Amino acid sequence: MSNPLRPALPSDAEFVHANLKVALAETFGAVPQFVKNESARFSTVYLRALIAANPAYVFIMENAGKRAGFMVSGPEHGSVVLYWSFIDPAHRKGNLALSCMSNYVKHWDNNRFHKIASYTTAENRVAQLLMRRNGFREIVKLEKHVLGQDLILFERPLNKALEGYDPPVTLNGRALLLHSVKRRLHLT
Repeated sequence: MSNPLRPALPSDAEFVHANLKVALAETFGAVPQFVKNESARFSTVYLRALIAANPAYVFIMENAGKRAGFMVSGPEHGSVVLYWSFIDPAHRKGNLALSCMSNYVKHWDNNRFHKIASYTTAENRVAQLLMRRNGFREIVKLEKHVLGQDLILFERPLNKALEGYDPPVTLNGRALLLHSVKRRLHLT
């Protein structure tokens, strides 16, 4: 299978945000406060900021020429953190998930980061298997970490060789003001 990942375009932000809500409901539906908080944290404005900083921070998964899912990451102090990964249920058969994770690791093994870090729920055996198969190690089980839910931290070492670090992606006041104006004018 050829590389099913492509860096996101600003126009992909709405697709990612809508599907992030599905992923949140699927994974943390029993914790509505977390679903609400994460949906707000990874707003379309923030997703566009990630894409502007580096389009590969938000990967789009494609299958048979259609958007099938996404992977949202960000830089944190020399590491790249895979915050969210989701494949639409209609595209979950076959090895799309395995191919995406393999290509994701290959992309970030580019001498710029010390490691990839990611979390999964203790119940998500598929995510755990995918990470282990791609060189991730289980570091620790974080009990009652997200509003009472257990998470497992996985890490995959990389070989940082280049100087410098990618700065964290934040929203500045100008971006927030522009978004607020657009929302009031119903442009977003």
